[in-house]
Amino acid sequence: MNTPSLIESLFGVLRAEEEHWLPEVFVRPPLFNVLKQDSSTIVYGESGSGLSAARRMLKQEAGSQVFVSFWSPDVLSLSQEQPSVTQLAQLLLKQILGACVENLILEGGLPNRLPSPAETVQAALQWFLHTYLPFEPSFYLETLADRLTQEEQEWYLRLLKKEAVPILRPSAGVNDQMRLWLMLLRQARYERLWIAIDASGYFSQPAEEKMIAMLEVLLSTLAVFRIGEAAFKLFMPVSAKAVLRAAAGVERLRAEEIDLRWREEDLIQMILNRLKYAFGDQSFSFEQIFAGGEFINWLREYGGSNPRDWLALVKPLVIAYAEQGKPLTAQQCRQIIRQHPPRLRLDRQRREVWIGRKCIPITSDADFRLLEYLVDHAGKICSLAELYYYAHERLDYVPLTDDKRWIAPASWRGAMDTLLWRIRKKIEPDPQAPVYLITHRGQGVELMNL
Repeated sequence: MNTPSLIESLFGVLRAEEEHWLPEVFVRPPLFNVLKQDSSTIVYGESGSGLSAARRMLKQEAGSQVFVSFWSPDVLSLSQEQPSVTQLAQLLLKQILGACVENLILEGGLPNRLPSPAETVQAALQWFLHTYLPFEPSFYLETLADRLTQEEQEWYLRLLKKEAVPILRPSAGVNDQMRLWLMLLRQARYERLWIAIDASGYFSQPAEEKMIAMLEVLLSTLAVFRIGEAAFKLFMPVSAKAVLRAAAGVERLRAEEIDLRWREEDLIQMILNRLKYAFGDQSFSFEQIFAGGEFINWLREYGGSNPRDWLALVKPLVIAYAEQGKPLTAQQCRQIIRQHPPRLRLDRQRREVWIGRKCIPITSDADFRLLEYLVDHAGKICSLAELYYYAHERLDYVPLTDDKRWIAPASWRGAMDTLLWRIRKKIEPDPQAPVYLITHRGQGVELMNL
């Protein structure tokens, strides 16, 4: 086992779809059992909160009698013209059925569940394969050669060779097709259909407006989700909550809403589970890596309640422990933290500085303008004169000595020293040893770790 690369993956590249170890390290978030109920559910989470992991583990824990189909809405393929609610519902149902058909082939286990299907079941399945697969069915199966066993491919090919039997009337609509699909699932011993919808990446232009229109239909009028055997599990960014609630008709939604939030004990357990997996030791404890409890306090302060941030903050210390093979001293922990501080970002609209997940309001106009200038000139050492004239005099340049706006440095140097110290006390974990607002003697100031 290559521990360094495994640590990099366990604590760095956090993509649930690529984490084959996820079932072994997963910690169930609060209210996860609500998500597993048969009713439709909307889960809101911020970036890095574990939406993708929750979606994947929902499928893992759904049970053998629930067919879970992932669907990523294709909003940009919709017509530029504004469709009616009925037309949009039909378009969405077709997209959902297409996703269901592909998911059933890949993960439904039909050859085992239906080794000798009845003729009506064969006919229904044939119809769906020909109608909803993106390619001709036999060719489509060839594209899955590395994902299906030979026995599974042969089962589908035998099915396709049988003479097609008309199963739906020409006048049958998409709702009738969904009823037929649910019948097919029942024959395969699936009692429930859950559509897991990942909408987390759509709330930005140009997709947002279309996504909202689609969600209005899903949440308020889409007939299929009023069928007792079907439910949707919708995974949304927190920013979409207000947008959805403001949309017409959403107040009538028939779904329970959940905020994906984490308790401190769950975040600690999440780290422990990954440490145990990385080092192959189920008795692993924090004391084997960290001396003292100050590291947990640091995680709490700068990681907030976000799993991705906690794991990212832990990563350099775990790597250091793996390299030296013994617990890190408190001094070593502090040094590593200084070398890998949380990132700083500026929220201009709210006039806030964020260090990791720690929010620091900036009430002084001069303080904020100084930080704003440094962010806009990231990677550059800015002179004290530049900073003074921008922050205090609201000038974008340093005036020449013959300019009436020029002020002798001796008049403002003390004010600038005070301003820099005031900002350091706000944003630096240790103002005496700054890691963000760095003074380069004789040159100026640089804002680092953005």
